[in-house]
Amino acid sequence: MILSIVVIGIVGLTAYLWSARGLFSALIHFVCTLVAGAIAFGLWEPLAYGVFMGVREDMAFALGLAVPFIVALLVLRLGADALLRKNMAFDDVTNFVGGLLFGALSAVIATGIVVTAGGYLRLPPSVFGYEAAQYDAKGSVVRKTGLLLPVDRITVGLYEMMSTGSMASETPLALRVPEAYEGAAAARLTYGGKGRTSISPGDAEVVGRYVVGGDLDLTDASNPQPQDVLGVDGKPFPPGSRLEGYVVRLKAGAKEKDGQFAVSPGMFRLVARTGDGAVALHPIAVISRSAPSTLEIKRWRFDARDVVISSVGGASDATFAFEFVVPKDATDRDLYVRSVRVDAPGAPAEFASRAARDEAIASRSGIFEKVATGAKVDAPAPAPGAQAASPEPEGAAIRVSDRFGGVLNKSNRGSLEIDSDNRIIDGDHSFEKKEFNAQGIDVNLRMESFATSADVNIVQVDVSWGRRTSLFGKAFDRALEVLPPVLVDNLGQQYQAVGFIYDTGATVRMRFTPGSPIRALKEIPQLSASKAGERLILLFRPSAGVDIVKFQLGGQVIEQLNPPINVRPGRNLRR
Repeated sequence: MILSIVVIGIVGLTAYLWSARGLFSALIHFVCTLVAGAIAFGLWEPLAYGVFMGVREDMAFALGLAVPFIVALLVLRLGADALLRKNMAFDDVTNFVGGLLFGALSAVIATGIVVTAGGYLRLPPSVFGYEAAQYDAKGSVVRKTGLLLPVDRITVGLYEMMSTGSMASETPLALRVPEAYEGAAAARLTYGGKGRTSISPGDAEVVGRYVVGGDLDLTDASNPQPQDVLGVDGKPFPPGSRLEGYVVRLKAGAKEKDGQFAVSPGMFRLVARTGDGAVALHPIAVISRSAPSTLEIKRWRFDARDVVISSVGGASDATFAFEFVVPKDATDRDLYVRSVRVDAPGAPAEFASRAARDEAIASRSGIFEKVATGAKVDAPAPAPGAQAASPEPEGAAIRVSDRFGGVLNKSNRGSLEIDSDNRIIDGDHSFEKKEFNAQGIDVNLRMESFATSADVNIVQVDVSWGRRTSLFGKAFDRALEVLPPVLVDNLGQQYQAVGFIYDTGATVRMRFTPGSPIRALKEIPQLSASKAGERLILLFRPSAGVDIVKFQLGGQVIEQLNPPINVRPGRNLRR
């Protein structure tokens, strides 16, 4: 494999170069490298969460490990060179062998840290032929054969040992992030190898836990065949293991580029303390909504390679329950969602048996009510005298339509991405007004709409001056500027805007980013009362089949819809 050859070449070349410098110089460099690595692992999470998450979340863990290592090594080397101005004399053989040995050890640590850090970048599961983890045929995440010279395992193992020994702390690496290289590789096991590998800490929260009592039963009401699962070591779980569930609410920042939440076993990692250390566990099943316009939920098994479960509809948040097989002697636990640690407070709910859990899933009762309805949203009470949902009139302030009201030439679309039907799927670009209303465009080049599907459609809300739905010129509390405008449906689901159309009269800016919803009012262009020609339309992507009952900002209702607006299914085009 390519990476193995590269690593061996780097280690061999580095060792040879230090053999020419001699034993003492190589020894000093090894000590500096060893200490720099300890500093890097010690500062890893504080820097990743506290500094680099604010720069690039998909690079935070890579930078959080690599940057302090490089800086610490540079400072230590400069300090050592300043303090130790003289060398020690040894014979040629001792210098060559000692330099070669300590040079190789330094190179192993340095390349091990680089390979481990690089594993946290948004990369495919296989990096130059190297995969530290993979799915087996039954869907379990298992450790894979490493590099020919496993520098990542050697390095992580070294600092894990030090974290519980000579450099012990209250939060040792060995117990909090065991086998970090495997965790990074598992997080990259996404759909098609292109999904997100990291999120911001606030984009996921544990809203409940549960334990299934009795003997371990890996069947369920819809499938009486026991599920065949393995641990990351490729071995069956020990006798006495039990099933535990974690109910996780994912927020808009955790969406994929297409606007959906997509979950797979590698993205979720439960680290449990055991008598002899810690063990990393991955989910074997997930419970989630099964239809966009109802509250029905279902349990899905991760029982085949590359199984990915997506959210239904277009709600801003989605709640899933992930089930893990946990060894009998496991105690404290840390849950990682795409490499980010998420607190799991509170005592777990208890089900007496697998059948009791299945009954609760079917009735959406107890802890599973959160999966069905969401953890934070209550269904709104119907407005007095509410009427049945009906189609909205042409020109209404709130309407269901995937058409953006202009015609673009796909050969002049700027940064906008389109599908095979010339529908916009992602991007942010500004056009001259004449480009936005292009004339005489061949039908194969025309762009006129946003992408929709049978599960979602586009709802446009005109918030321009003079509209009842306008967000401008009103005496809003300043705190509302950091909250997003949302649509609320009859099930209580909220939908954040996924873009806007901003027409200044001379230019038109279009933003359509389903994977990055608008998180605050201040992200939206501000209108001026002095510019009568301005127009601003917010774009939402709600679930098909629901009724939109409110448009609101924070807890303040801007427009109560009576009758509500029904969101009809979007168009599935084929060419």
